[in-house]
Amino acid sequence: MSSDERDHSILTSRRKMLAASGSATMLAIAGCSSTSDDADDGDDTGDQGDDHDDSGDDGTGEGSDEPETQEALLLIENVTQEGEVEFNLLDRNDDEAVIADIHGDHWHGEPLQVPDDPDDYLSLGAEIIDEAGDEVELDGSHHGLEVDFADGASEEYLSLDEHGDHVHVIGEAEGETEILFRWVHDGHTEYETPPLAVDVDHDHGHENGHDEGHDNGEVETFEILDRNEDEEVTAYLHGDHWDGELPEVEEGEHLSLGAYIEDDHGDEIELDGDHYELRVDYGNHAHEDVVSFDYHGDHVHIIGEEEGHTDVVFQLYHDDHVDYETPAIEVEVGHGHDEGHDNGEVETFEILDRNEDEEVTAYLHGDHWHGALPEVEEGEHLSLGAYIEDDHGDEIELDGDHYELRVDYGDHAHEDVVSFDYHGDHVHIIGEEEGHTDVVFELYHDGHTEYTSPATEVSVEHGHEHDDHGHGYEDDVEHACLHFDDHHTGIDEAEPLDGGESQDDPAVVAETHNTYNVSFEGDSTYVMFDVAEYGGGEEFMFLSEEGQVEAIVGEKVEEGHDIEDGTCEYVDMWAVIEPDNDEIVIRLSPANGDSDSY
Repeated sequence: MSSDERDHSILTSRRKMLAASGSATMLAIAGCSSTSDDADDGDDTGDQGDDHDDSGDDGTGEGSDEPETQEALLLIENVTQEGEVEFNLLDRNDDEAVIADIHGDHWHGEPLQVPDDPDDYLSLGAEIIDEAGDEVELDGSHHGLEVDFADGASEEYLSLDEHGDHVHVIGEAEGETEILFRWVHDGHTEYETPPLAVDVDHDHGHENGHDEGHDNGEVETFEILDRNEDEEVTAYLHGDHWDGELPEVEEGEHLSLGAYIEDDHGDEIELDGDHYELRVDYGNHAHEDVVSFDYHGDHVHIIGEEEGHTDVVFQLYHDDHVDYETPAIEVEVGHGHDEGHDNGEVETFEILDRNEDEEVTAYLHGDHWHGALPEVEEGEHLSLGAYIEDDHGDEIELDGDHYELRVDYGDHAHEDVVSFDYHGDHVHIIGEEEGHTDVVFELYHDGHTEYTSPATEVSVEHGHEHDDHGHGYEDDVEHACLHFDDHHTGIDEAEPLDGGESQDDPAVVAETHNTYNVSFEGDSTYVMFDVAEYGGGEEFMFLSEEGQVEAIVGEKVEEGHDIEDGTCEYVDMWAVIEPDNDEIVIRLSPANGDSDSY
């Protein structure tokens, strides 16, 4: 059973236990991150039985109306405010848990604790949400993560290593310093974080789960898998030589090869792309102009550069060094055949509107388009995919690896009207200023354009002024739901919190990335979110399961119910609330309670 299934099972069992006392409710609050402590008196339930014992009990034990205890789960999460970049730092050694996050111009979660042990480094990724509320895919090609020392920071305590979609922060000596991170897009910096304090200390060492290296002589099985042929074994190591052979590769094409490797105990060495990787290199005295290489963690590409043959060796790469190297094996490059998808060899090209359930908005008919691209507002973007078939009727899969969708300006187009962003299987066309221009779509294959469509027009209209109570929260809901599902735990695992009995005496919280088990008696309870302690903010999203949220202090600006699109496993309702004097007080009640929320 997975952890999510186990947690949901625990919660379901707990609900059954509480059935006699009323519906259990689960609630999440989404807002900016904080590390502030919650104000929980924790001692307001000891004599509540006496306080509420006015039911006319005559001492015989009959007729008591003493309220039963109910429970609700409460989570505070980040939600993107439009116009801001959200940046969460992820610990890749801990299932990508959020280790630090940015609020405004500062970090929550600092100082970053780094062990004073080069073998026990931090491997860090990032979750980045751009200003439009879209998650940035760190593919290491178009979008990457970089790390650097802050201005004036000491560089003697750390070394830094970049791997495209993640970085390594390696402790070299005990001390304190500051680093910063950059989101880089096609060679230029899109966003730079504030400096993050780092504490390098021997006491911060932890079991990192790294295996002891598999040195030469400790590999028992080494099989090369052809990823273009359903990972069929194309060659395997037998003692000091190979059985089988590598497929021939044509000029301009590449082999995509994986490997299955076992150590001398018969245990598989998992090529996770983090601790262990597959690499390939030239053999001794090999002709290096025949092929080139590309590394992808669990597989490699051998790219045919010119006709001929040469020798290559495969390597088991472990935490930045070679643990094992195979004997050499020959690879042959044949003369390239003109079989690419060149202009004229694409039979079907349909543009899909990803904001409208991938509806076809335009399609190519010979040398011209039928249909039209949707209009885009200034400051907004179109998210467009494509369905493409070659002249044999075979779909060309836009996998973001070999084949990508691109978009560019048409000849003599006005380039200040729109800009572009690439995401592998789709593109964004971003409205920059009012007007219209021509764009072309491209089928991009292994670093070069194989097909360019005729031009089609895109129009940008003047952006409408949205008032604060009318803009859409779909992206915020989806993003918060993903976090809520990720952090969802059973009632027994959550941190206990005694709910408040009135709006004048609520339970107080001001912390993100934490799940609370709120206990209360009666038909409702009160929780205050201390916005000032938390660090400020204009809007916060509250999400609940089988429960109702009513704003007592603060203004509810929008809400939604019955989320059925599969994005939220546990959430049935969400509400966005603006604080009043840096406070939000909510009344939480079960779905069958009396509330004006529904």
